[in-house]
Amino acid sequence: MWEQKLRQIETGEYQVADFMAELKQMVSDIVFQVKNDYSKGKIIIEENDDKEITSKPKAKTAAKKELKCPRCKSGTMLKGKSAWGCSDYASGCKTLIPFEFMGKKFTDRQVEALIRKGRTPTIKGFTQEGKKINGQVCFDDNYGLRLEGEAPKELLCPKCKTGHMLEGKSAWGCSNYTNGCRVLIPFEFLKKKLSKANMEALVFKGKTGKLKGFSLSEEEKNVAGFIDWDENYHLRFNKSE
Repeated sequence: MWEQKLRQIETGEYQVADFMAELKQMVSDIVFQVKNDYSKGKIIIEENDDKEITSKPKAKTAAKKELKCPRCKSGTMLKGKSAWGCSDYASGCKTLIPFEFMGKKFTDRQVEALIRKGRTPTIKGFTQEGKKINGQVCFDDNYGLRLEGEAPKELLCPKCKTGHMLEGKSAWGCSNYTNGCRVLIPFEFLKKKLSKANMEALVFKGKTGKLKGFSLSEEEKNVAGFIDWDENYHLRFNKSE
């Protein structure tokens, strides 16, 4: 029947609109009959031993929001070969964010934060005058990049609380040494060299983490443990359990 009507459509004897209307009506009638047919009493679902795994439809990936240029507010920041740049560059907007700044490569998330919020989160490992520093990158008045270095931690003496721990030739010592505060942290303790991070742990936390390489005697070498203070603020070694 349907083949005959399709041929009639080809010869112009039957209208496409009539054909579609009849087809929709037929589908509607079938659905109605299925929904209202209770003659079979119940539906039995047979389970196969080999269960067919149906894949769940993939969740639609949320479309990324456009990164509006922070300077002109009309262009969009686009990722190029070596930098992010404004799509209105040809019209005069020269906003550029290079992939690498002061020896540190940006991630896409850091660039997005800079564009949306005006600054990155704190990033570690910038190189300035041969030294590694941490800080946040923001825009200057002309939308060039500027590094705001992390403020140095105030190394207050753990004993007198007024002096500061200063780096000397062989140890860190309290600036109130001449006033009687004798707190010292040598660069080497029990033949184990201490780093600046070890010194800061002693100042801020009162003890280091677990360290290896202490020599307690000729027989006890490469011993693991941590350093803390005794009641007189002299360094004390503790073996790890």
